[in-house]
Amino acid sequence: MTGPDPGSGPPTRSRRRDLVPVAAPVAAVAAAVRLLPVLAGGGLRGAGGYDDGVYFTAATALVHGRVPYADFVLLHPPGITLVLAPFAALTWWVPDSVAFAVARVAFVALGALTAVLVARLGEPAGRAAALTAGLAYALAPAAAYAERTTMLEGPANLCLAGALVVLLARPLPTARAALGAGALLGLGAGVKVWGVVPLAVVAGWVALHGGRRRLAQLLTGAAAALTAVCLPFFLAAPGEMVRYVVLAQLGRARMAAGWTDRLAGVVGPALGPAAAPRPAEVALVAAGCVVVGLAAWSLRRDRRARLFLALAGAAVLTLLASPTTFRHYGALAAVPVSVVLGLAVQRARDGPVRHRRAAQALVAGGAAVLVTAAVVSLGPANAPFPRVLADAARRVDGCVTADDPTALVLMDTLARDLTRGCRVWVDVSGLTYDPARPGHGTPRSRDQRWQREVLGYLASGAATLVHRPATGLGAASRATVATWPVLAEADGFRLRAPRP
Repeated sequence: MTGPDPGSGPPTRSRRRDLVPVAAPVAAVAAAVRLLPVLAGGGLRGAGGYDDGVYFTAATALVHGRVPYADFVLLHPPGITLVLAPFAALTWWVPDSVAFAVARVAFVALGALTAVLVARLGEPAGRAAALTAGLAYALAPAAAYAERTTMLEGPANLCLAGALVVLLARPLPTARAALGAGALLGLGAGVKVWGVVPLAVVAGWVALHGGRRRLAQLLTGAAAALTAVCLPFFLAAPGEMVRYVVLAQLGRARMAAGWTDRLAGVVGPALGPAAAPRPAEVALVAAGCVVVGLAAWSLRRDRRARLFLALAGAAVLTLLASPTTFRHYGALAAVPVSVVLGLAVQRARDGPVRHRRAAQALVAGGAAVLVTAAVVSLGPANAPFPRVLADAARRVDGCVTADDPTALVLMDTLARDLTRGCRVWVDVSGLTYDPARPGHGTPRSRDQRWQREVLGYLASGAATLVHRPATGLGAASRATVATWPVLAEADGFRLRAPRP
């Protein structure tokens, strides 16, 4: 590959001008891929996943004086609550659902910024590398899915991309760059615990290229950032924080998911919850693996690509080893894989003429896979949440509960209930992952203790919305809920009044 080293020094004014026509289309594509499916589906105040509502509810509980781990279950580091706290604070002045919509728009913008930073990582190699890397990230199915709403992967990837930009600004890492990159990587690990993987890989690279002093500075920055994010919450509830963030994650049962499910978000369409993906989807994922593998192989002797290859390899191994897998997990590999694709395209473009036809075929095939995967993943996101339920919930004289905290947000009752001192289970089903809980590991539908606990919570309010199958209510519990009078009903949602 010709062109300067990705770490060959600060960008000149000419190079910065060259990046401008790349950054604009990359940001526009990234924003469109993230926002348009939401607008075509349930909108910014629609009901979609579960986790995004958990994180926003946790942040809202925090700004209303409740502390993660000490006062409620949170199965992740506390960084996401701090990221979302400014948006959650809006609930003091605007309806919960409006604050949630603003947070979702901000995360779309965050994803667009990350795509631009990824383009910046490829830019020293050439404009083709910058454009390909940025667009590859913009279109990456798992990253696009996660950054449509308030998921962990958005801030975590922004921290990783920012850290790499800082670290590679010069041929060798400086003290300031090592500290800054370490701090960003520490912040990423403070949002999603998987951030320790890129931190370890970058630490190894810094040790090889900068020596022990730079490694110490990188680790100092990371430790300082992690301490600032986590220490206050750890001091408030040390045992609970360790159980929820570390032990509960390590103790999860391994899901029966094959390589297509685990790698789909990295190299192909997000396959979703279907038990058996369609042959065409499997073929697309396989084609994506071939393209990424060939791109990585073409860079095997390029020392300038080694850090990105190591990060991509470590991310893929983590995805394959993880006990659980969901459609957004592939975002862990999106930053380094996108840069690898960008560098490979630049190498193909600048390579010997005799190899150019084969390289062009590879680039065309990769583009076809990437665009097809993005199109397959562009279906409408979220489902409309009926406002009639929100109107009915606001008229309830008392607390409102739900088996999905997102419903409390969309009914505009969350902040009101927190202010009133109502019981709010931030992560309802997350309670069952606590390894110290009696019955841990028993399927929820057969865990009688869980059935009593969750029914007790749902019945503690003057109204409740029970809708999520994954809550794991057994037949007897569902029959009990069915006896509760319906206050309002729309689109399959039922707001009920629990009997004493």
